[in-house]
Amino acid sequence: MALGNCYPKLDLRDEQVRREQYENAARFRAKWRRVIFGFLGTFALFFIGGELVRPDQEEWLVLAIFLVIFATVISMLFYKCPKCGTVPSGVAYSVTANTASYSKGIHPFPKRCAGCGYYLSKRELEKVLKELS
Repeated sequence: MALGNCYPKLDLRDEQVRREQYENAARFRAKWRRVIFGFLGTFALFFIGGELVRPDQEEWLVLAIFLVIFATVISMLFYKCPKCGTVPSGVAYSVTANTASYSKGIHPFPKRCAGCGYYLSKRELEKVLKELS
């Protein structure tokens, strides 16, 4: 079965459904940005801040890094589909000559919600709408 066929059916020809899809994608994008900003802020504080902070000010750097990590973890708790609350998860397979591996985790760039089928990516929604017309 193709991946695109496992989602619930949505009638994207209906104006109300399209509007809901755009709103859902916009709300998810805001949540996604908070998570990405938190990760990037943590790395920036850790690598750049370590070079710029004087040795007698290190406790402030540690506190700042802790607060950004804490905020990122809290935002990850809200990294869910705005419609149904499903956490976007992904699967990865890898097969080499000697090993085979399977891993599952949070999908950083989901296109659709596996639970309700709503679009989480405006770009993917526009791509499908373009194919329909």
